[in-house]
Amino acid sequence: MATAALLWVLLSALQEAPTHTVTFRLKAPEAKVVEVVPWGVQYRMANGLADRRVLMVKGADGTWTVTVSGAQPGFHYYFLNVDGAEMSDPASPPYFGWGQWTSGVEIPEPGADWYDEKDVPHGHVRHLTLREKTTGKPQRLVVYTPPGYDRGGRYPVLYLQHGRGESELGWTVQGRANLILDNLSAEKKPRPMIVVMANGQTFADNDPGRAVAEFPAFLIQQVIPFVEREFRTLSGPKNRAVAGLSMGGWQALEPGLPRPDLFAWVGAMSGGSLGNPERDYSGALRDPQRLNRGLRLLYLSQGRQDSTRDRATQLREHLAKIGVKSVYFECEGFHEWQTWRKALRDFAPRLFRE
Repeated sequence: MATAALLWVLLSALQEAPTHTVTFRLKAPEAKVVEVVPWGVQYRMANGLADRRVLMVKGADGTWTVTVSGAQPGFHYYFLNVDGAEMSDPASPPYFGWGQWTSGVEIPEPGADWYDEKDVPHGHVRHLTLREKTTGKPQRLVVYTPPGYDRGGRYPVLYLQHGRGESELGWTVQGRANLILDNLSAEKKPRPMIVVMANGQTFADNDPGRAVAEFPAFLIQQVIPFVEREFRTLSGPKNRAVAGLSMGGWQALEPGLPRPDLFAWVGAMSGGSLGNPERDYSGALRDPQRLNRGLRLLYLSQGRQDSTRDRATQLREHLAKIGVKSVYFECEGFHEWQTWRKALRDFAPRLFRE
């Protein structure tokens, strides 16, 4: 009798545009129940693939099949559930999300090529290791340098954070941040910049509270000095930006709002909220005038179908109430990468302008 691993041979996972259907197939003759589980349904969060677990149908040859209709353009995490056992789809490249390697499907958005790989000058994505001082453990960084960086000159830096359960790989693999910036650069839209992506959950064991609390010190005391030592950067707050998505948005606001002496550009995409305005962000909101003097841009963005939309609305309304200037961007999208890709495309050209 063949082993389960041999039986679980995936035949195909097909994408069809522009009808936005996705067909999944898995050969598992001995399985009793097979489901496709989109990210978010286990947390009752809306996503662009499906609003529920999708039951697959077994064929006479032992192949399970299902076609999901009405899927939205963008990147969607999912996994397969086979008789109660969660497994990645063998036809999908591995993506780090949910605190583990999992599956993903990319549904093209008709007419949108701004995050595709084009025949334009490309920057470089570099993978580096930083030895963390407290634990002595190596911590990974992904650094994007813009087209032309190796020819000389100094550049401003955007510190850009991923969301909960993801890693420093998220923005370039799932988010295509390097391609978005390459394409924008070909249109002469943003000022050329270095982008640094650190692992924001290094010390937190997937605990977002700890990740938000502990990341600012790691960023300020270790990541920034390392980057400014290893790369040709421009110094001073007007040449530093910090931003992130979801949990990473909190990680951007936590050091960004209290420290306008370090960051003049701050952005939160689907992230940031208010529990106690007097205490949040180290009390930075108690001094609106200082924020307005120090920040050249406070940027908030959200998808219209995003399950966390109310959090950004609450923060935006409070900022308006106390007189803190901010820019708000909203687009069609869920709590998913297509929403954050659109936000980065809007955010990057606003940075490092006089």
